[in-house]
Amino acid sequence: MGKKGFKRPQDLTRIYQVNTINVKDLDQSIDNLVLDKKAIKSGNSYSINLNEINIQKLLGKGVINKVINITVNKVSQRAIEKIQEAGGKITLPSQTK
Repeated sequence: MGKKGFKRPQDLTRIYQVNTINVKDLDQSIDNLVLDKKAIKSGNSYSINLNEINIQKLLGKGVINKVINITVNKVSQRAIEKIQEAGGKITLPSQTK
């Protein structure tokens, strides 16, 4: 009798790549994104569409101190909590339809 079962090929790659960013990285780089005209600053709040800079998901690692209104495809629950605690808002594309 031969071997039983199935062995997954080791050279299999992911079907798709999801670009992510943590809230602490966004907090640190938001001023540079405003200078590059990829984000908008109005008063003490910022607005950014992460889809335009090729980021599909926002993750909740770190601390955020700035008020940021974000549009993104996917977001973790912890990231939503942190953004709302800082006074910001998350908009998903499914909410805009």
